Amino acid sequence: MKRCKICKERFTPTYSTLQATCVSPKCVIEWSRVQQEKAWQKRKDKMKVENMSSDKYRADVIQPIINEIARLIDYGQPCIASGRYTGKMAGGHFVSIGSNRSCSLNLHNIHIQSFESNSFKSGDESKYRLGLIQTYGQSYFDFIDSLRHLKGIDIGKDKLIELKPLVSEIRNDLKRNPIKRTPSERIELREDINIKIGIYDAIKI
Repeated sequence: MKRCKICKERFTPTYSTLQATCVSPKCVIEWSRVQQEKAWQKRKDKMKVENMSSDKYRADVIQPIINEIARLIDYGQPCIASGRYTGKMAGGHFVSIGSNRSCSLNLHNIHIQSFESNSFKSGDESKYRLGLIQTYGQSYFDFIDSLRHLKGIDIGKDKLIELKPLVSEIRNDLKRNPIKRTPSERIELREDINIKIGIYDAIKI
């Protein structure tokens, strides 16, 4: 027996094995309404995406997923700037998006950072710098700092839309397998995922 999607009572399908509700008219009508709302929301979402600029789609759709991937790579680690383990964490950029949008999706430029440090103290740049050097070493910091001079990369909306299923899958895989990693493992994983995403040139680590 199946369970009705609306009233949650168990029932035996009479029309099809795909039947979602019992035969109660109230349940049938309510299920139809729910499906219509879902279809309308899907159309609205599609229209919203169509009206977005490339940068808007990057900021609202892709950037949050990339930032979450960075946080998951740094699972179990403290805020890169403050060293604190407590509080809500974000994915903080060392080279700000405002100063160079071309490195906004580069995982080497995004590390776990508390919301307080990221949002209320202008990114805690000096402490962020020190945290990177202490955690990863001077040479890796120098590489990250050089990203501010990265030449412009034109990432069209079509490319970003194509990337969404890939980055979502990467994010979900990391969420299913949270692992505390060493600094070198975190650098290597950032590079591996950057290569999979295919926006940035490979680097020597």
